[in-house]
Amino acid sequence: MHSSLLLVLLLAAASAHAHVTLSPSSVPRNAYVVTAVRVPHGCDGGAATSAVTVTIPQNVTNVKPEAVPGWTITMTNRPLVPPITNHGKTINETVDTVTWAGGPAIADAHYFDFGLMWKSPDAVLRIQFPVNQTCVGGNVTSWSQIRTNPQDTSPMPFPAPGVSITDAPPAAGAAPNATAAGATGKSSAGNTVVDMVPAVLAAGAALLFN
Repeated sequence: MHSSLLLVLLLAAASAHAHVTLSPSSVPRNAYVVTAVRVPHGCDGGAATSAVTVTIPQNVTNVKPEAVPGWTITMTNRPLVPPITNHGKTINETVDTVTWAGGPAIADAHYFDFGLMWKSPDAVLRIQFPVNQTCVGGNVTSWSQIRTNPQDTSPMPFPAPGVSITDAPPAAGAAPNATAAGATGKSSAGNTVVDMVPAVLAAGAALLFN
């Protein structure tokens, strides 16, 4: 039974880190924040990632994508209903999608972070940023599943990355107008699942011996 429990914990850790995610996982409400869209691997069969498209939630505004060297950014807009006023100017459009493409393909053995600056809604809630991951050869993985029943805890194979909006103030030492997510536009060949193993094993040990 003990070995089965540890196996379940390790599989859960691997599954969570196999998904496209947003970091940090929570940000303060009504604040300018910076998050990283992390693509942890390629598509099925190990194909390298060649483009990433993020769909912006309805209640997110003031979106600015990170300029990643070698990659071209394409943005589409949608009507902003209702319009908002910013510094005396009426704004009736907001960013709908952001696409990074045309850069060096990201190998399956590497992860990559794409940065987004945006203004969080003035409410405590959880929002999702669906992501389409395009790989060499044209295969597209759509990370767009959104849970509609909060009581449903069944795993989703392709969940949309999400962020929790909280009442917490911006982190101490953060820039005046942004809560930083850390370095973005970065690639690494590390195995993020391996990085989690010590913590998972520690949690498993606590369960086994208490």
